[in-house]
Amino acid sequence: MDYLRLTEWPEQQIQLVVACVKEQGLWHDAGHGASHSQSVEFELAGVEPFIDSPKRPQDRIPLACDRDRPGDRPVDRGSDGDGGGDGATSQYPSNPAQVTLPGTTPVIVEHGRVVTTCIGSSGPLIPQAPQAVTANDLTVSSVLSGNRNFEGRIHPQTQMNVLASPPLVVAYALAGTMNIDLLTDSLGEGASGEPVYLRDIWPSSQKIQEVVGEAVHDKLFAPG
Repeated sequence: MDYLRLTEWPEQQIQLVVACVKEQGLWHDAGHGASHSQSVEFELAGVEPFIDSPKRPQDRIPLACDRDRPGDRPVDRGSDGDGGGDGATSQYPSNPAQVTLPGTTPVIVEHGRVVTTCIGSSGPLIPQAPQAVTANDLTVSSVLSGNRNFEGRIHPQTQMNVLASPPLVVAYALAGTMNIDLLTDSLGEGASGEPVYLRDIWPSSQKIQEVVGEAVHDKLFAPG
C-alpha cells in the first residue's frame, strides 16, 4: 500500500485493493502464518550471478568463468581503450534501485565508456570502430540490460549481445572487454595505479536505498 500511495493512487482505490486482497486471503498477517501444501527450502548462499548469453537468453554464462573452456564467453570486443568498441547500453525502467545503482558508484570515467540506447538508434560509431571490425573480420559484442539480445540489436556489426543488469553493463564498459571475470579481475586502475575491482565500486544496499528515497517521491507521480 505504501507503493500505491507513493504513486498517487486515490485512497478510495487503495482501500478497494486492500479489501480485495484480504478477501482472497493474500493479506499478510504476522499473527497468522500462511498455510501451504508444500514447503521448499532454498539456500541463497548457493546462488551464482549470471549474464545471459548472446542470441539465447535462456543460456546463462556465470560471471566466475573458466576462460580455458571453449565457448564459455563471448569474444572480446577488441576495444583499444578509446571508447570506440564500448557500445554498452542500459534500459531497465521497472526497478528504481537497479536504475540508481550504476549512478551511485564512485567512479569518474575519463575515456569514452558510453551508455547508450538499447534500440540501435544512438547513431553511428566512430569511423575507426566499424573499419577495424571489417578489416580484421572481428566478432564483436555488446552488453545491454534490455529485454532482447538478437543480432544487430545495438549496431549492425555487433553480432553477440549479452543481457546483464544495469550495474554490470557499466562494469563491462569500464573494463572495455568481455574477456574478464568480474568477480576476481580488476576493472582497471585507480588514480594511484592500484587495481580497482567490482566489489570496490559496488555501493551498499543502504546507500542505494538512500538515493532512491531522495529521488523517488510522490510529486513525481502527481498529475500535471
